[in-house]
Amino acid sequence: MSIKRKFDLIILLFIALFLVSLVITYSVTKNMENKTSELVNLSKELDFLTNLRTTILNLSYSVNEYLKYNDEKTRIHIEEGIKNLHRIVAKARIMSLDEDEEKLVSYLINNVSRFERLLNKILFSNSKADKTLAHEALQVELFSRALQEIDKHWYEDFDKIYRAQVESERAQTFVFHFYVALLVFLLLAFFLIRKLIKRNFVLPIITLSQRSFKMATGDLSQRLSIKSGDELEELGNNFNLMAEALAEKINDLEAYVKKEQKLIRELSILTEFIGYVVSEKDVELLFKRLVER
Repeated sequence: MSIKRKFDLIILLFIALFLVSLVITYSVTKNMENKTSELVNLSKELDFLTNLRTTILNLSYSVNEYLKYNDEKTRIHIEEGIKNLHRIVAKARIMSLDEDEEKLVSYLINNVSRFERLLNKILFSNSKADKTLAHEALQVELFSRALQEIDKHWYEDFDKIYRAQVESERAQTFVFHFYVALLVFLLLAFFLIRKLIKRNFVLPIITLSQRSFKMATGDLSQRLSIKSGDELEELGNNFNLMAEALAEKINDLEAYVKKEQKLIRELSILTEFIGYVVSEKDVELLFKRLVER
């Protein structure tokens, strides 16, 4: 595999890792946003049910007190309770509720006027029997039935909020653990890639530089053994071929120089011999010198 392909593979690996982390982060973030939105809606529903429950309980208490003591202050509380009930029911019209809560709200919307008439009958009727009948009707239709439904949905919403919070915390914990694991993986990948780069690229280049320097100083026995499967291995093989070719050329040159030196030496002897023949009459001295050589 070439160096370019190795670096391309490393880049693709990091891109893939980045995309995977991006997808997981987006998915978890989207899930957390949905859970947050669900928590907001559930909190609104719970707030609505709490206000409705409190209003009905206050009405029940005020009606009982009014039937006992028939005082003006309690009557004012009942009238305020009727207004609060109208306001809460009107607010419920624009809220996003589940199917069961919609049924409860529809029941209250359809009967709130009747509840108001019954309460007015308790407040303004002169007949004790009418007041008793109105109170019994309210007790059955509003204070018992409606409160039971409200309590049921209140506890359901509270449980949903608790579970949504738990899931949100789990999602946050997952995100934290995911990023910790990602950081650890990136650190390990960094050290692994650093080690691979050092082993496959840096060390061969350093070795090549050192062997080249030794060869430049005259040591032609230097050879490289690089097994990286890329251009560096090819460069090492070419270096070995160059060293072998250079050593062979130098050996040939040395042999040629020795041959030339021998020829020069022989020519020198021949030249000297001819000189002696021409200039020396003493042949014995000539042969003596030849023997000495």
